Amino acid sequence: MSLLSSIPIIGKIFDKTVDIIEKVVPDKDLATKIKGELASADFSLLSKELDAQTLTLAAELAGTGIQRSWRPHLMYLMMFFLVWIIVIVPLFGIAGIEIPVKESLENVPDQMWTMLTVGLGGYTVFRSGEKMVSAWAKKSNG
Repeated sequence: MSLLSSIPIIGKIFDKTVDIIEKVVPDKDLATKIKGELASADFSLLSKELDAQTLTLAAELAGTGIQRSWRPHLMYLMMFFLVWIIVIVPLFGIAGIEIPVKESLENVPDQMWTMLTVGLGGYTVFRSGEKMVSAWAKKSNG
């Protein structure tokens, strides 16, 4: 449990999970057993992962401006591609200039589309989550 108390957000999630177990599991002995297993679980891997992420972020923040802001730049690049494909290429088509975007996009391997989708979606979700957590932390501390 010491790890859970040292990571406030994980501790709160753990407490909520215990509350849910008490409400959902009708058998009190089974609920006690589940809570005991959760309390004695080894969270060292989670701790190591959080430490590694902390070191990565610290190294990124200590780096150059490009290193610190690569995620927003990636988003700007993705937005440019979307504007290019959705707005600019059709405007060229109206003017009679054909740009073979469709053929080029069909040649992109499926793995690249998957990486782009997961990466972009993950970035969006986790960046939003990061902002929510920091807003929540400020609210609970202030």
